[in-house]
Amino acid sequence: MTTKDNPDDAAKDLATDWRDLEVELGWFGTQLDEMRAQPERIGQDVLSDLEQRYEDISRQVVVLKDKTADRLQELSDDGAGTGEAGSTLQDGLESAKEKAGELGQQVAGAAGAAGEAIKSKAAELEEQSRPYRENASESATEAGERVKQAAKDVGHGFGIAWEALKRDFSNAYKRLSDTDGDDDKPKG
Repeated sequence: MTTKDNPDDAAKDLATDWRDLEVELGWFGTQLDEMRAQPERIGQDVLSDLEQRYEDISRQVVVLKDKTADRLQELSDDGAGTGEAGSTLQDGLESAKEKAGELGQQVAGAAGAAGEAIKSKAAELEEQSRPYRENASESATEAGERVKQAAKDVGHGFGIAWEALKRDFSNAYKRLSDTDGDDDKPKG
């Protein structure tokens, strides 16, 4: 007796397939949640579109699962053969798996496109900032040169001022020495 001939085995196989599909949808939901945490990386429009598609596929899977359960119950109640029902249910399950696969491809494509957009924007901003960085570097170099020249000028000015003070103190000392010597001489 094959699984198509035994309704209990067919139901068990379909239940296993449904669990596998639910696990896959759960994984896609987790990936989508991770993307929701960083909407600026992939863009809000892309994220909203993916969320909508995920919700649509999830609703379709629930409806299809309910229909499958109802159909299995009908077949079980009627005692009819499961060959046709198994095929119909299997087709529905395959359709749901394909839609989940399409969602996965869309998620991967959106993530790849977002990564490329981020790289492109980073390169564009890098290029746009280059003149500012070069100008800032030149300005810093020029400012350093101006400070260096100002320090030289101040040093030179101190040197001149020191020489002038030395000369003035020397002259003042000489005058004081000359006038002190005159006080000792009798005036005549």
